[in-house]
Amino acid sequence: MTLISSSLARCHPGQRDKFTAIALEGMKLFERHGAHQVRLLEAITAGDNIGVYVLTNEFPSSEAYGEFYDELARDAEFEAYLTRVYADDSPLTMLSRSLAVEIPLEVQASKARGTIIEVYVCQPQLGRFEGCCDFATRAFDFLAAHGATNCRMTQLNSAGPRTGALVATWEFGSMRERGMAEDAWISDPAGRDLSEEMVAATVPFTTLSNGLYRDAHM
Repeated sequence: MTLISSSLARCHPGQRDKFTAIALEGMKLFERHGAHQVRLLEAITAGDNIGVYVLTNEFPSSEAYGEFYDELARDAEFEAYLTRVYADDSPLTMLSRSLAVEIPLEVQASKARGTIIEVYVCQPQLGRFEGCCDFATRAFDFLAAHGATNCRMTQLNSAGPRTGALVATWEFGSMRERGMAEDAWISDPAGRDLSEEMVAATVPFTTLSNGLYRDAHM
């Protein structure tokens, strides 16, 4: 069971270089204490999330995350790091921190990372979780056929009011590749069918947000 920890922060105007430096420092600190697949994603087209960055860490189990957190909390360097993160002159404002569990789906897609990451957040309708998984599997297969990689779905927990929400992500090597896949939602009959399902009265989820991010450290 893969557990993903995500921290969202907004960069203050004119502080991008300082923000990037403190984020990279944190990434190295997390890796040293056992975090895997540490990434820094920058919102590029995401509504009012513009200027928001997402730092993600992955763990093979909840126990592994707990061990990571316990060890990190005992590190004096981490305490000093947090003091700078929350200081008056910090280059960022922390917005949220959450955990998510990956939902295993049978998807025929490469696991390769991309530079452009699309993030789709939805709330499953009561009793329609399996329907959400079925739709995600078919949508991921369609996206993979049009160049998407690393198609994944997770469910948020310890996420405040968004606990229980589903987060679907998929990636592309460039914005052009993402644009080609986006065009396919209209030009490909399979894409049109999926699009119609998303706005039908029987859709098993409610869309909360959608945005494009780039890997800021790839």
